[in-house]
Amino acid sequence: MPPPKFTSAEDGWIRFAALALIIVGAFNVIHGLVALLQDDFFAVTKNDLLVTASYTTWGWTHLVLGLLLVGCGLAVGAGKTWGRMVALVILVFNIMAQFAFVPAAPVWSIVIMAFDVAIIYAITVHVEGSKALLS
Repeated sequence: MPPPKFTSAEDGWIRFAALALIIVGAFNVIHGLVALLQDDFFAVTKNDLLVTASYTTWGWTHLVLGLLLVGCGLAVGAGKTWGRMVALVILVFNIMAQFAFVPAAPVWSIVIMAFDVAIIYAITVHVEGSKALLS
């Protein structure tokens, strides 16, 4: 089966969502690896986080969320409906995780949350007229 052809304006939003999911997922993987390998990198100690957990726990959380987001990005890019549905759930969890991690990495977490909101907008509002998802 050939990949879906992107033809309408809504398809641009779906393409954006797929690419942004992969990018945000990669950022989360990097974020998780830094938390696992170099916990002194962050601005605060683990006791100053909103949800007190070790940086190892946060590292694994970000790593798993990142890998799931990359998978969802590939699925959304392939036009799979389940990819959009799973992405919505994972994005909500990612926003919560990033919000709890704001004291440790404020700029990084806020940028990721902004991307998460833009992706949610792209995959919920601009789906109806998308020809790429009808194939």
